[in-house]
Amino acid sequence: MANKNIKWNGPKVREQIRASVQDALSQIAIEGSSTIKQLLNQAGTGRTYKQKGGRRHQASAPGQPPAPNFGTLRNSIQVDSSMASKLRFRIGTNLGASEGSPYPLFLEFGTRNIAPRPYWRVLVGKLRKTMPSDMKQLVKKFLDKRFKR
Repeated sequence: MANKNIKWNGPKVREQIRASVQDALSQIAIEGSSTIKQLLNQAGTGRTYKQKGGRRHQASAPGQPPAPNFGTLRNSIQVDSSMASKLRFRIGTNLGASEGSPYPLFLEFGTRNIAPRPYWRVLVGKLRKTMPSDMKQLVKKFLDKRFKR
C-alpha cells in the first residue's frame, strides 16, 4: 500500500476566502452607494415651487426618493471602508446630526410637516433581495478558481 502525503492548507485557504468575502462586500457597498446616488438623481414628480432668486424646483412626491435640488445630499454619500479588515463596510452621508444637519433623517422618515422621502429603505430592500445570490456567486467563483473544474 502506497503512502500518500496530504498537505493541509487550512489557514491559507481561510485567508483567501476572507479576502474574497472582503472584496465582495466592498463591491456590494460601492454598488449600494451608486444605487443611492441614482435614486437621489431622479427628477421629482411632486409640486413645483419658486425658490429664492426665481429658480424653480420640482420636489419629489411623498413616498418617493428626494428629488435633487442642489445635489448636496447625493454628493455627500460615501462608502466607509475603515473597518474592512473586520468585514464591515458602511454606506452613509457626511451630513449627519453630529454636524448639525438632521436633514437626511428628515427626508428618510419625514417630520410633522414633511412626508417621508425614503431612499435608504429602498436600498435595503434591494440588498435583501440580491445579497444572498451575490454571496452565492462569490463562493462559486472562489471554488471554481481554487479547484479549476
